[in-house]
Amino acid sequence: AYYSSTVSLDYNAANINSGFGILMSQDSEGSASLQNTTASFIYSYQANFNNKVIFRPALKFGYTFRDIDRSKLILGDQVDFGVDGVPSSDPSVNAIRLKNHWDIGAGGLFYTKKYWFGFSFDHLTRPNRSVLEGSDPLPIRYSVHVGGRFPLKRLVSMGSIAPTIAPSVLYKRQGNFQQLDAGA
Repeated sequence: AYYSSTVSLDYNAANINSGFGILMSQDSEGSASLQNTTASFIYSYQANFNNKVIFRPALKFGYTFRDIDRSKLILGDQVDFGVDGVPSSDPSVNAIRLKNHWDIGAGGLFYTKKYWFGFSFDHLTRPNRSVLEGSDPLPIRYSVHVGGRFPLKRLVSMGSIAPTIAPSVLYKRQGNFQQLDAGA
């Protein structure tokens, strides 16, 4: 089973056109509980163009700690049809090298009162996540999103409340994985 949890905190420092954030996440996967715990610091800046278009670039700096419960691994020399709890003498157990790593991400958001367009790039450092000898770089994750907000005043009357519809599209890609989300 896969387990994941995330906690975040952000603060908008309007007096210096900046935002600060902390993001912490942990996930656990597989029978040996391979865990990744990441702590990240995020900074963003707000640039106003002619009071109609706003651009918010952002940077994320994070560090990931990796761990595995070696006692939960079952290797070939431990399978003895009915005998449990025999420690492994397989040298593969000692060859497991979990690598902690730095990670950097960047992105930006352009928006007006009606429209928005954003993009992000994560895992720019392409950390090596191989647990054995060799290389298994984490692919860069790209995302793009776009949307708009449109009033429905002419179609629906709700007194002083002006209903709107806000269609949006999000596209993500990492390695061979792609995802497209659309909604309104």
